[in-house]
Amino acid sequence: MENETKPDEMAVKILKITLPVQGMESVQSAKMVSHSLKRLEGVQAMHINIAEQKIEVDYDSDKIDP
Repeated sequence: MENETKPDEMAVKILKITLPVQGMESVQSAKMVSHSLKRLEGVQAMHINIAEQKIEVDYDSDKIDP
């Protein structure tokens, strides 16, 4: 078939970005940040570090452009 999509064209490109989050000093504030990010289409995973006030986000680069 001519219109078949090749496997490499279907591949999802997951990128990782680390973002500083000033003021994220408690579990409650981390939950708020996490809840907001989960609502974004394309966010695949996240790792929150409250002590360093940063969040690492894995995202689909076809759906999100930071």
